[in-house]
Amino acid sequence: SAEHAARRTSSCALADHIASASISAYDAALASLPESARSLAPGAGRAQTVLASVVALDARLDPPLRVVSLGADTKFLRACAIDADAARGERVSDCHAEVLARRGLKRFLYEQIRVAAAAGRRERERERDPSPDPDPEHNPSDPSAPWCVLEPCEGGWRVRDDCSLHLYATSAPCGNATVKRWAKGAREKFREDVGPFDVPRDLATHPPPSF
Repeated sequence: SAEHAARRTSSCALADHIASASISAYDAALASLPESARSLAPGAGRAQTVLASVVALDARLDPPLRVVSLGADTKFLRACAIDADAARGERVSDCHAEVLARRGLKRFLYEQIRVAAAAGRRERERERDPSPDPDPEHNPSDPSAPWCVLEPCEGGWRVRDDCSLHLYATSAPCGNATVKRWAKGAREKFREDVGPFDVPRDLATHPPPSF
């Protein structure tokens, strides 16, 4: 985050590329809407909003970044409106950008599980019948094959080692999720040694999530 820094860039080149890809994807999504809907979208015209996205970094892609989920807004329903809708369940109670981006990520992962499962079935069929497959989409090395960030693991699926998922938000979360409430701030360290699509190696990392 460089919101309050004199230098209006992030701490490494990868973060700048993730931000650029996210904003470009939002602009493209906005442009694809009908004119009547475009004027009502969060951030349209001169209005301000928060944009959040989940971006996949995959070394197999060119360029290696792909936005897989977008959300934009800062709104939520009042408690009385949530209670009134409890029986019907027809309204979205929380439309904060980060919440919408998380929901979009879940939909993306469910679809990726379907793609990975279909690829696994085709691979087992090829093992039983090694004759060439005339359909290029069934060839995992073919560029027209469906893109997938998952691979099988015991009892489920995991994110591939050569892929990673990154959350981007144009503004730090507010309320109980705010960084300022739980963490002490420190002077930003700008990394000139990190390449445009490299994750800093000394960051604390977690194991690849499995599903």
